[in-house]
Amino acid sequence: MGGWFIVALLALSLGATSYQNQPDSQQHEHYVHKPPAPAPAPGGNPAASPTQQAANNKLCKRLVDALVVNWPLIAVGIGGIWVALRALKPSENAADAAKLNAQAVIDSERPWIVVKVWPSEKQGQFFFEATNTGRTVAIIISNWTDEIWVKAPDNEFPDPPKWKNPATFPMLLAPNDSFVINALGSFPDEVIKSRGNPAHVIEFLIFCGRIEYRDVMHKESDGKGLHESRWCFSYAKNPVLGQKFLAAGPKQYNDCT
Repeated sequence: MGGWFIVALLALSLGATSYQNQPDSQQHEHYVHKPPAPAPAPGGNPAASPTQQAANNKLCKRLVDALVVNWPLIAVGIGGIWVALRALKPSENAADAAKLNAQAVIDSERPWIVVKVWPSEKQGQFFFEATNTGRTVAIIISNWTDEIWVKAPDNEFPDPPKWKNPATFPMLLAPNDSFVINALGSFPDEVIKSRGNPAHVIEFLIFCGRIEYRDVMHKESDGKGLHESRWCFSYAKNPVLGQKFLAAGPKQYNDCT
């Protein structure tokens, strides 16, 4: 619709230009005083005078002449508008592709916090360690941990998770650097013993938590720079395999954003 409007304006401007360059025979006529036309009767529709009718016909003729004389320019204008409209779609696709490429670069360079568990030299003691496996610095905002009991390591988890023991300590974590989540270590056997379950009651001890951190690639006011790492391990003790931690829990307990 906008393209046809531009074509009409182009035709009018060209027609006006060509008309102004043509001699007007009325300019050479002498002025003749004419008496004023009688006023129309009250309530009636005034009829167009011969002078107005001639002016309307002349305007129509000018438009037609402009279209006939300037049709090559009009055709070129229509072609240019068509090419411009077709060029809009590739431009939008290119902009979307650029955004995706920029996001891919950010994802490849951002920090990623991963939690692992490893045994201490002290018998029965374990530590949970968070490591920045990304390529840029992570700003640690808060750390939450919890111990829960479930009937099976793959179901009956509280939904949503209810982490406890919050710890807030702004800290910079460089790539490949780590920090211990439970500074005093965990003793799962002592936790199970203090639980005091009868032998016939089977429960699984779950250690879980989440770490909230920010990357340095976004402004502090930008929510896209906030991330979370949620981790969850189930403790098992086997006479043959010994003490062992296994990844457990649903997605809301094992998600990284």
